[in-house]
Amino acid sequence: MVDIPVSSLWHGRLRHMSKAGTMHISRVGYIPKFSFFDQQFCGHCQYNEHTATSQPTRAPRELIPLDLVHSDVYRLMPHQSLAGACYFATFIDDLTRKLWAYPIRTKDRVFTIFQEWLAMVENQACQKLKCLRSDNGGEFLSDEFVRYCQQCGMRRELMAPYCPEQNGVCRKNGSDNS
Repeated sequence: MVDIPVSSLWHGRLRHMSKAGTMHISRVGYIPKFSFFDQQFCGHCQYNEHTATSQPTRAPRELIPLDLVHSDVYRLMPHQSLAGACYFATFIDDLTRKLWAYPIRTKDRVFTIFQEWLAMVENQACQKLKCLRSDNGGEFLSDEFVRYCQQCGMRRELMAPYCPEQNGVCRKNGSDNS
């Protein structure tokens, strides 16, 4: 059996609290007093201090509404809505950060919702959508979706799957993406 120093044991029990925090609650009397000189190297703490590789700096925001719109589809957690929706589609204008969210039952409705949303916002803003940024989800890659965007003269920016750093604007609005 491996003999673990008391300080390392309490460090782990306290969810890897800092040495200063552990010393404080030890002085107050919430945990037994012990010496911190025997605390071993903690691999978990070392790993958590590593940072993710940096992403290229993002260009400044667009200057005109609808120059760039971010879109994604999220799964509702943990159950479907009272109306039967299991997902919601979001559209976020890059300049204003205005968010439109639409509950949908299945992902194949994204194209229909996109067409309705696009007609509404282009009419209200008297401006055409220039670029749509989304992930590589199948709902954004259907033949009819791609063809429609080409006919409208809309540029597409597809982000890498499971890389929230690239589509950070959308990722701030939901944590679980399916």
